[in-house]
Amino acid sequence: MLESLRQLMTKLRSREAAAVSAAPAAAARDGTEYRTVFDAGIAAFKAGRYEGAVGYFERCVELRSDDAEALFHLERAIDLDPMRTDAVKAIEQLLVARGELRRYEKVLKRLLFRLRGRGSNVEVKAWLRLAELYFDQLEDPEAGAAAAANARRISPHDNDVARLLLRTSARLRRDTLEPIRAGWREALGDPRSGAALVKSAESHGHLDAAFLAASTMVALGTADPHMASLYEQRRVRGVVIPASTLGREHWAMLRHKDDAVELGAMMELVAPAVHALAPMTLADSDLDSGMLVDELDMPAPFARLRQLCADVLGVPAAPVYARVELGTQIHVVAANPPVLIAGDEALTAPERPELVYRLVRAMTFLWPGRAVGGSRPGRVLRAIVLAVFREASGSEIGIDDPLASNAADVVSMLPATKRVQARAAALRLLSRGDGLNLSLWARSLSRTADRAGMLLCGDVPAAFAGAKEIGELDRDLMEFAYSAAHVKLRAQLGLSRG
Repeated sequence: MLESLRQLMTKLRSREAAAVSAAPAAAARDGTEYRTVFDAGIAAFKAGRYEGAVGYFERCVELRSDDAEALFHLERAIDLDPMRTDAVKAIEQLLVARGELRRYEKVLKRLLFRLRGRGSNVEVKAWLRLAELYFDQLEDPEAGAAAAANARRISPHDNDVARLLLRTSARLRRDTLEPIRAGWREALGDPRSGAALVKSAESHGHLDAAFLAASTMVALGTADPHMASLYEQRRVRGVVIPASTLGREHWAMLRHKDDAVELGAMMELVAPAVHALAPMTLADSDLDSGMLVDELDMPAPFARLRQLCADVLGVPAAPVYARVELGTQIHVVAANPPVLIAGDEALTAPERPELVYRLVRAMTFLWPGRAVGGSRPGRVLRAIVLAVFREASGSEIGIDDPLASNAADVVSMLPATKRVQARAAALRLLSRGDGLNLSLWARSLSRTADRAGMLLCGDVPAAFAGAKEIGELDRDLMEFAYSAAHVKLRAQLGLSRG
């Protein structure tokens, strides 16, 4: 056991040393309590005093400064010793607060893999944490029930297990919508089955869920007269956009499962390096200053909705360039900074859900990381990520890539603070052994954009029509239309039509 631990530490120390190489300079620069505590944690970690190190990193979490590095070391602590429940608790506190629920799910699953077969109290508690995450945060009662059952199998007489099982059975009895929703996927193309399910949802008081199911079938052309009438009675005819910016808890439900928070955060940090390695100019998209729509000349409905959408998404109201041939479409040109391009029909459209969908979908790509992620080839993104990883770890992974040398040069020009944060993020991403599928992540950005457009426009048929303008209607968008996450988000944002 001790020898295994020594071997693990040998592998980790090179990563740790690289990840914190800038810490002394940072301490001298800002003198914050966080940096002092963080440096003490690193010293304890390197000295092998893991219990003390975890205590320092927990304090870093409480201070809420640059907590990305603290998270990295907390995760390494439970990799070394999966019995460290204090480290798990600190990770839970931080990731839930950041809205990174899927990452927390992965941490718990990795922990359970290391604890498997021990039958310990720590293993039971880990299953209970996972069950509570599914029930309380991820709205996945089926997975929650499975996790609770695993806890019961290990310790059938544990009081915490008994309490969770009581909650589980009470919730499943109360949430009669889940078995109803389970049949919607098969019923979407069958008017008779779909009608029965919509009426069942209505009779159980799930009015907005019934409206969304009816809206979905209207959009697919499979609605019967009752569903068509329900949609017409409750549909959004103007514009209803939340007054506040979407928060982490909203994005945790809205984001596609492959749209990894950590990878997105890293791309935000390294976006300037991506621009330097693979620049994209307005001229590359055949845009010139004569196509720029002056703010004073911009049609009032378009200008107002652009600002409302920018506010709710937390992005700038980017300049708009006119391209007549785009018609109703709106896109982003991922220059530095990114800009919007819109067809004449889009610019002159009235304030209706269709325009909201198109604007929101495009404007999710105004974040720098999403702009480069959705526009640059995967080989470019991978070259940048691996350049950061080599700088952090001293390894030679990807050194034979033709882009490796240029990628290293542009990464070296990033601001010092961003480089430190990017190193820590790269170490976390590549040390888990999950692989780095940047193409999968890039494709998921469009799926998240589709979902955001549907949520904020409030009209499923309008969203489906907008999605078809760009390509084939994605199955993911159809299933999100009537999902529990969509229902819950609408309720939280005051968009329900029940």
